[in-house]
Amino acid sequence: MINLLIAYYLAESLRALPFISRLAGLVKVLETDRFSKDKNGADRRVHRFPISLESEPSTCTTSGRQYPDLVPDQSERLIVYFEDGNARSVDGRAKWQSTLRLVAWGNSALFEAGDSPKAAIPAMIMNAIGNTLRTAKESGRGPIQNLSVTITGVPDSNTNLFARYTYEQTRSQFLFPPYFAFGIDLTVTYTLQHDCLDTLTYLTPAEC
Repeated sequence: MINLLIAYYLAESLRALPFISRLAGLVKVLETDRFSKDKNGADRRVHRFPISLESEPSTCTTSGRQYPDLVPDQSERLIVYFEDGNARSVDGRAKWQSTLRLVAWGNSALFEAGDSPKAAIPAMIMNAIGNTLRTAKESGRGPIQNLSVTITGVPDSNTNLFARYTYEQTRSQFLFPPYFAFGIDLTVTYTLQHDCLDTLTYLTPAEC
C-alpha cells in the first residue's frame, strides 16, 4: 500500500492546477449491482467504476451513489486520478521504485485555448500536468524521502484506458468529442525510511 502514499503526494502536487475540477489519489475498482436493476427489480449485472481509496461513505453525492465516483460526467471540466502499478525495492534496502498511471478525462467545451485550436487542449493540459508532476515532492516528515518522478510513456487515448470499468452506453459517449481522455505512465523513485514508527501513535477502540 506504499503507492497509496505516493499517489497522495502526486495528487497534492496537482492540487494547485485550477483547471482540474475533480482530483483523487489512488483508486480501486468498486463492484456493485445496486444500479443494475430491471423494472421487475431483478439484478442484471455487476458494474465496476473507480473510487478513491480515501473515499468515505456518503449519503449525498452528485451521482446518488454511496461513494463519490470518478466516472466521466459532462458537468466536470477535468477528472484526474491514479491507478496502481507496483512497488519494489531497488537495492534490497531503502531505495524503492513505484509505477503508477495517471488517468485524466475532460470536456474541451469547458476550456478556452486562446489562439490555439480546440484540438490542442488535451495536449496543453497533458503538458501542464506532466511538468507539474516532474517537480512533485514529498511533504513533511514521513516514511518517503527523496521522491523523484519520471514520465515513462503515454498509452493510447482510447477506451482501453477504461477497460477495467463497466460504463453504460450513456457514459461511453463521453469518450468522443468534445470529450477527451489520456493517460500518463509514471515511475517514481524514493527512499523508504524505516524509523517512521517512532512518530506513530494509536487510539484505543471504543468498547460496545
